Amino acid sequence: MPIEVLCPLIVVAWALLLTLLERRFPCIPGCNFFRREFWNDLLLYTFVQSYLSALVNAFFIRAIDSGMGLSRLELVSDWPIALQLLARGSRAQSLPRLKLGNV
Repeated sequence: MPIEVLCPLIVVAWALLLTLLERRFPCIPGCNFFRREFWNDLLLYTFVQSYLSALVNAFFIRAIDSGMGLSRLELVSDWPIALQLLARGSRAQSLPRLKLGNV
């Protein structure tokens, strides 16, 4: 299966899995699934933010690489994918949990 088909399928399957897990083990018990902010979260965060950030990142990566040419050195291309991911690190830092009970 081509990667262009496989990646979106993995993302959709992961989203469905996380949705099912959230319904089974809710972060906020008693919260309606179709709460007031549901469509806002789905459309803006899931689709717009993710898609636009990927486009912006791709633009900057291409622009920087065309100026510097570091990709021709293939510094990490021989590394296993798992090691590349570990070397990249996580963008999301540990965020403090919201304490909604005693606000």
